[in-house]
Amino acid sequence: AKVDRAESGTAAAPAAPGPVTAGIQKRPWRWIALGLLLILGTAFWWLPSLLPRSAPVAQAPSIAVLPFVDMSQDRSQEAFCDGLTEELLTSLSRVEELKVVARTSAFSFRGHAEDVREIGRKLGVSHILEGSVRRTGDRVRITAQLVNSADGFHQWSDTFDRPFTDIVEVQAEIARAVVSALRIELSSESARDLARGSPPRVAAYEEY
Repeated sequence: AKVDRAESGTAAAPAAPGPVTAGIQKRPWRWIALGLLLILGTAFWWLPSLLPRSAPVAQAPSIAVLPFVDMSQDRSQEAFCDGLTEELLTSLSRVEELKVVARTSAFSFRGHAEDVREIGRKLGVSHILEGSVRRTGDRVRITAQLVNSADGFHQWSDTFDRPFTDIVEVQAEIARAVVSALRIELSSESARDLARGSPPRVAAYEEY
């Protein structure tokens, strides 16, 4: 650079910028970007706490109805057990507030001595309905248990001793008890569908 001698009494020329000042002057965009990043980071940190939190979405209860076990003395009621299981599947599937595993998936566990918690995990359900049937002449005893698949404990169980002609009524009663144990608030349409049914002719029912 051209150098001029300063006259006496003239103010000295400003000193050249040091390394730090020179760096700021040469790269101002880096410091601007750093400031913006700090501002955005602070905003993302605090913004969620300032926004109103939405209520968690309630998960609909789910259930698998396992094939009922024939406990009759002559073990001749397997077909009736399958029919009872399917009727319960049909009744519970009418409840819109309840998710029911398909028949094929549930029946794949027939005769498996497997932990109910493991079955619940494999089927992806919160509850398991299982039970047994013992028939003597024109009377039938049906035992049903609703099990929480998370811990394996019974949530509800009951035994029904009825004439065989009341089988549809028993099916509806079991379905209502399951819904009550799951604390499901039924819509009027679901309540009507759950109670739907008529007493069958015993001979026709057995033939079917």
